[in-house]
Amino acid sequence: MNVNPITGADGQAVPQRSGATVTLPLAEYTVLRGEIDAGLARIVELTAKLAEAGLHDPSGRVPELVSVIRDLALPIVQFAVANLDPLTVQGWPLSELERLASAIVKVPGCDTREQEMVIAFREFCREIGVAEEIRAQRARPRAVKSRKKRR
Repeated sequence: MNVNPITGADGQAVPQRSGATVTLPLAEYTVLRGEIDAGLARIVELTAKLAEAGLHDPSGRVPELVSVIRDLALPIVQFAVANLDPLTVQGWPLSELERLASAIVKVPGCDTREQEMVIAFREFCREIGVAEEIRAQRARPRAVKSRKKRR
């Protein structure tokens, strides 16, 4: 079995060790840790900028439409889901609500609050399905047993 040694700047093989240990002062460690944290924050910032750039279109309408959905449509749907019981309100647009729930998570910059809405919408869709089954069972004609007259 041939193992290629790692070579240093001088071309000489560098001995390999597993579990290397580095000792450095706490102040230096703190500086390095701060740089790592700053780097992670920069990654988050750049990821958000990439998401915003993904919304850019030549007409400039996509960010406005996303804003309308987030600021106007979602609160209305959220209100309806919270206040209109599927057992008492017929005709819920079930497939549209399911499509909305699936679409929300695809919007760039979907935050935790919106992800929680998706969970609530999907649970509500299951409740609508149960309510529709109950309505369908109630609508079925029941078999009536014939009673014989007793003498």
